[in-house]
Amino acid sequence: VSDEEKQRLAPQLKAVNSWAATNFKDEHFYKVHWTKVLDLVEKRKVLLLNGQAYVPSREQSALVVSEFHNNLLAALEQTARALPRLNEDDRLVPVLEHLSMGFMAGISSDYQGQAGSGIGAELGEALRAEMVENLVRQHAPMCMRHLQETLTEKKHLKHFGRLQYNLFLKEMGLPIEEALVFWRRSFAGMTDDKFNKEHKYNIRHGYGLEGRRMNYPAKSCARILTQDQPGPQDSHGCPFRHFSPQNLSAGLSSLYNIPASEQAEILTAVKAGHYHVGCTRLFELTHKKVGVKRGGGVDGKGESVSHPNRYFERSFGLSREGMEVDEEQEVKEEGEKRDPGENYVPSVPKWGKTSVLGEDGKVEGEIGDEELDALVGEQQGGGDKMEVDDGIDDDAEAEARLLDAMYAVTA
Repeated sequence: VSDEEKQRLAPQLKAVNSWAATNFKDEHFYKVHWTKVLDLVEKRKVLLLNGQAYVPSREQSALVVSEFHNNLLAALEQTARALPRLNEDDRLVPVLEHLSMGFMAGISSDYQGQAGSGIGAELGEALRAEMVENLVRQHAPMCMRHLQETLTEKKHLKHFGRLQYNLFLKEMGLPIEEALVFWRRSFAGMTDDKFNKEHKYNIRHGYGLEGRRMNYPAKSCARILTQDQPGPQDSHGCPFRHFSPQNLSAGLSSLYNIPASEQAEILTAVKAGHYHVGCTRLFELTHKKVGVKRGGGVDGKGESVSHPNRYFERSFGLSREGMEVDEEQEVKEEGEKRDPGENYVPSVPKWGKTSVLGEDGKVEGEIGDEELDALVGEQQGGGDKMEVDDGIDDDAEAEARLLDAMYAVTA
């Protein structure tokens, strides 16, 4: 807007922008068609005159956002018209799908398991069907835990629920033979013939053993959030996005025993649309006993949950680390206990002076700690046996061993 037009419209511009009254001379205005700044028109932040909107420089970001929005819509419409032809080229479809997932801010679309991924190696044996339910209840995220609970209760899952859960179990390391056993047992009310006709093929297909024989990956959080939206009777999807606040709160209480006082942060994040933050906070709360701190995330360095199998893998790994620590502690404590073996050398307490008994049972004198240590060493080397008075009448066998009298009466 020229200075002349600006001065001519000064009263109206100042009326619309009261803040400009004190700095009106230095303010610049841009004249655009009113349809390009609909949000500013709605909020009455611009002067409208003859179909033109006078936008102050401080609001010019609205112009950029509006232009980007319009260009994006036009490009999407053009892409939609071209999709029928693009579908003929298998190279482009995965690229387009990946781009659509990239708009899920803060969530990675990919999960790369380790070579030969699965927990069989850590378990020391192949994962079996009867292990699944317990492992899922202990280590799986809420989406998979909900599927397992529904399967246990109803003895059935609908199509997308079966697909989501089957791929999760496959990535978890469940062999196809055990997967068939697991699903057959889970569908307890179904005949073998019906199971073989309606479900066996799809289970094997998910493992890449039927049809195109593709190695389908387990669904990431981004895919669960954006694809195959669940209906009222479905069990798949992300509880943090697809559950009502009341149902989510009830699930946190019943499945994880999270008290209402600790649910507030999760529910606040979910309300703001940060579903991965809510899931990550659940991981932190349920793994406090193994050292996971608030803000530490899945890896202890702030990593957010991006894949159900990553959640499971990390939870299971933490439990194994805890077991190793417990085993080391048990070995340490066992080593400090009395060992009936000949080579056991106790840590003799330093109590000052100790009474020494002769063969007749009478006190013959006193020895200090250094002398007692020397006598213990002599005994281990095959020297004469000595007896240390512990104030207790021991039997003949116990008295024959010096090490059984290590706790002597202090002089």
